[in-house]
Amino acid sequence: TQGSIVECIVQHILKLHFFKQQTHKSDAENKKKKKKKNVTVTSTTSTNVQFELRNMLSLVEGVKTTDESNPNNRYLTDSTFAHRQAMNAFDSLSEFLRQHSRQTIPIEGSLDAKRSKLGIPLTIDGVEPLSASLRYSEVFPPLPHTCLGHGAGVTVGGKHSKNKVTGAIMSEPIKIQIRFGSSSKWPTDLRAMGAAKTAMLIQLADGIEHMDGTKYGFATSTTFHVTPNYMDIGYKGYSWRIYVRADPELKMLRDLRKPSAEALQLLRTLTKDHVIAAMHHSTIHKVHTEHPSSSSVVRLAKRWVASHMLSDLIPSEAIELLVAKVYNDWDTPLETPSSVSNGFIRFLKLLSTHDWARQPLIVDPQGHISDDDRTHIMARFESIRGPNQDKGPAMYIISPNDRQGDIEVDESSLAITGSTPAANVNKAPTLQHIWVPSFTMENPEWVILSRAKALAKRSHDYLMDLLIQGGDAKASSSSRTSKNDTHSNWSAIFQETTTSLKSFSALMRVDPEFVVDHECSSTTGNTGHFTKNESDGTLESSYTQSLRKRYLGPKVLRRRVYRNLDNDDANGTLMDWTPIQQMVKSLRHNFGSLALFFYNEQSPDIIAMLWRPTAFASQSLSVMHSEYKRPASTNDQDWSKDSLVLNNAQDILRELSRWTKDIILDTKVLDTRPIISMSRRQQLVEEDRDDAEEESSSNTKKRKMKNEEDSEDHDNGDSASSDDDSDDDST
Repeated sequence: TQGSIVECIVQHILKLHFFKQQTHKSDAENKKKKKKKNVTVTSTTSTNVQFELRNMLSLVEGVKTTDESNPNNRYLTDSTFAHRQAMNAFDSLSEFLRQHSRQTIPIEGSLDAKRSKLGIPLTIDGVEPLSASLRYSEVFPPLPHTCLGHGAGVTVGGKHSKNKVTGAIMSEPIKIQIRFGSSSKWPTDLRAMGAAKTAMLIQLADGIEHMDGTKYGFATSTTFHVTPNYMDIGYKGYSWRIYVRADPELKMLRDLRKPSAEALQLLRTLTKDHVIAAMHHSTIHKVHTEHPSSSSVVRLAKRWVASHMLSDLIPSEAIELLVAKVYNDWDTPLETPSSVSNGFIRFLKLLSTHDWARQPLIVDPQGHISDDDRTHIMARFESIRGPNQDKGPAMYIISPNDRQGDIEVDESSLAITGSTPAANVNKAPTLQHIWVPSFTMENPEWVILSRAKALAKRSHDYLMDLLIQGGDAKASSSSRTSKNDTHSNWSAIFQETTTSLKSFSALMRVDPEFVVDHECSSTTGNTGHFTKNESDGTLESSYTQSLRKRYLGPKVLRRRVYRNLDNDDANGTLMDWTPIQQMVKSLRHNFGSLALFFYNEQSPDIIAMLWRPTAFASQSLSVMHSEYKRPASTNDQDWSKDSLVLNNAQDILRELSRWTKDIILDTKVLDTRPIISMSRRQQLVEEDRDDAEEESSSNTKKRKMKNEEDSEDHDNGDSASSDDDSDDDST
């Protein structure tokens, strides 16, 4: 466990210089007391000294064992080993693509023309990694699957799931991109360029199939899925997502004189997904290589963010840049963190104390940003923030990868230089760099950043209290989960409390069949506890238990593998099985203007919803946007004069239930104000309906009473006539 070596040294020093002397003193006192009163005095000092945060690493690391004969154990207990295995598979795939895309086979009937074994017309010049699992940043690194490559796969099943593998890959595909060498064969039209990229992927899939890719470690061709933007394949037991980076396409977009809005958006998207993402990967990988503990801090920080149901609301790249700032902060007098717990506490401190409204966060691990660049970054930041300091991205993070070209700027402009007009008269325009926060331009929002800062401050203060006061630290009732388990009190910062859940507008409970890993739950997670393996009795950390469950996947989709049969057939294996993530993404896309949606991507057992402040503001009626609307007038007589409308909360919740059908079991509405507030007309309609019902009921009673009276009179008349007839007969 983390800190075990330092802890042993400290314990040795304490026992040697403090506890041992205290024990001798007590023995001497005992001898004196025995002679006088036969009373034994025992020392009250305990020699069991432990760090309060010593087991925090169990959330992202397993318990190391000396038995390395079974490599499957290393996959579950050593995250570094699991990451390196994925990187080795990437190196092998990269070498295969570059080697077999070279034009080496002569074409019949031609003297000079040659073709490649893969059949693609261009040579693959480079294969670049993009995924977090290839830079030691994935919370749960992917494990090789038996059905995704010949001879690959591990068996991690327990006592009741031996020799079973999942039929649904829960981990995200490993993202990589291929770059082709310079050529004039690329089309000069943007639409044709996109079609050419898709054709390249199709030819690549056909080439691997014709080469009998199973001999090289590929899965069967049934795992090849080609889309207009990427291709999914199985290789060496891993799921890969291959993109095509076409530099001529980027150059074509940059050279447009009058680009349209679609062209600008396409340029920003391609630059971010291909150019900046590749440079970001290289930057973070260098940080993790120089500071080995930083990778565990990143993974621990990602798990902390997810445990507070902020998944996808704070970009994972932003978390990596924050940790990189902690390990390469030239403005602080503190030394570089040397342990995971220290780095994680510094991460919480940076997130909670940085003045995001007034200062940009500049992350420069290699010192590539000059003083002039910092001046330009600050000037652009101030111009974007505005006088009220509430404009632009909430989390303004700049790294050396965020330089997006140069612009010709007139220095007489005060928006850039901030100097006086007299000092800039008759100065020629100069070229200045454009710095834009690539990964935090849209997310997080201000409300998300405020919540994250508050949570980070409480978590930081709580951990510092544990370090200073030990197990006797008094935390607030909303932070403490267990009073008896003092050495697991740190796990309280990875849980959502009841008070925190009440701050949402509604809670939606997900069907447990879709939740595989309950260890990472924000409400009922078993974080910080070790359990014994059912098969061999070894201790397993929370990380190991979660990784095994994620590898096995849902119970209804598990498959059994056999040694004497071919298990490479990937038919029935679902790639990138993330139904809850896709549902939340759909909800944010369709209802994001009305509410915010929170969930824990690692254990999505609850989805929380929070109404936006402007969700129920009055607005003018528009036929194009008339969904979920109701009149805003409170007077029934003013409807024809007033055209303002409001969003109808009941209609929105009813539509949400339709979108989440078969996944959400029930919804608990906590904020009933939008539902209870009814228009005056609805109240009048209900009052009129009640009055009509009362009047109808009273009329019915009156008619019934009248009918009863008439029937009684009729009966009396019949009896009188019968008496007269009897008298006549007797006469």
